[in-house]
Amino acid sequence: MTQPQPLAPVKPVSESKSRIVTFRITADEYDRIHALCSSRGIYFSDIVRSAVNHVLSQDAPDLFPEGATRIHTRIQDLKSRLDALESLVSTQFPSARSPHLQSASGE
Repeated sequence: MTQPQPLAPVKPVSESKSRIVTFRITADEYDRIHALCSSRGIYFSDIVRSAVNHVLSQDAPDLFPEGATRIHTRIQDLKSRLDALESLVSTQFPSARSPHLQSASGE
């Protein structure tokens, strides 16, 4: 087996890696990354680090396009308004609390 080669240029000692990041991926994602690493003779962490650095670079496409960000913001706004409405209804009409409002608020 060949010795894995770093994907990106080696960083100076002053920029040594000192943080550990843990995240979950699917078995299929793991298998695909592992196969890519094996075929290129690189470490798993090198390819993940390279992908993260690519996303962080100015050349990377936006992961959250403007439209998706606006939709997310609007959903959060609507949830806040629904929560306020539910609170008002519960205060004014305690016996009128409906199962629909309970499920909409995440209870």
